[in-house]
Amino acid sequence: LFNNGVNYKRMPIEVSITSTTAEGIKKWLRERPEEMKRQLNRAIQFSIIDVERQTKTNSPVDTGTMRSSVHSISRELEGEVFVGVRYAIYQEFGTRFMQGRYFMTKAVNSLKTKINYYFREALKRVATK
Repeated sequence: LFNNGVNYKRMPIEVSITSTTAEGIKKWLRERPEEMKRQLNRAIQFSIIDVERQTKTNSPVDTGTMRSSVHSISRELEGEVFVGVRYAIYQEFGTRFMQGRYFMTKAVNSLKTKINYYFREALKRVATK
């Protein structure tokens, strides 16, 4: 997410459940909504912290301003990683004069397995309580 007042582009990460335990998950949501919410918030928080770190690692550096402007926020059942400089969107996607660096896209793609793990573990914790 680029948050600079002018260029604002969301790059959502969607988590979908494609498991034979979908009925069990629906049951847990009905029976233990607070525990489910707590565990999902935990998975979201771990995920955005990892994406923030990897985005900083992947960020192109000239003066370090863009790298230091990468931050994350978590709220109930959602989280955002954002870059707070105006030129970040051009570094990510490029322009007609330069290729994009895709530093955020690469961060998310490199962490998909780990993010899935966080959510699987969250569901396991709800199932065992």
